[in-house]
Amino acid sequence: MLEAEGLIVRHGRLGVQIKEMRIEEFLDALQIRALLEPAVARMAAGKVDNAELDKLEKALHSALTKADLAQNGVDRSLTRWIDDHLHGLISECADNPQLTSIVRNLRRKTQIFDLKNVPERAAATCQEHLEIVAALRSGDSDDSAKAMTRHLEQVQASIIARLSRI
Repeated sequence: MLEAEGLIVRHGRLGVQIKEMRIEEFLDALQIRALLEPAVARMAAGKVDNAELDKLEKALHSALTKADLAQNGVDRSLTRWIDDHLHGLISECADNPQLTSIVRNLRRKTQIFDLKNVPERAAATCQEHLEIVAALRSGDSDDSAKAMTRHLEQVQASIIARLSRI
């Protein structure tokens, strides 16, 4: 499955190797996410279980508190769970298994830049996720799409800024 998604490369009997992703490939995947995920959020608005949104909201407030206490430090396992759960839940609630699969694949390709690589985004990411949760909870499809668009634009801007410093 990882080979089919282009994440590993097979070298005959020598085994497999994690594929080195070129920056252009990474930015292409992020651009596709920016096109798809707002539409997916629009489709999921009003369909996400409130208990799941409550769980995410509680986890986001906890992550913000921990980040403040650690002065921008971040609980990577908690924020990874939040990110995976929120984006996965949204794509599942859009009721389109093909879109869910595509979003999951694109997210795998772009997760090389998590909060470990851009720790300064910890609080902003949590705030953006809270906005997405609120929009989904309201059932407003336009607000859900706009919140997702804002989030992905900020992710892309921070990654481009990070890459320009390398």
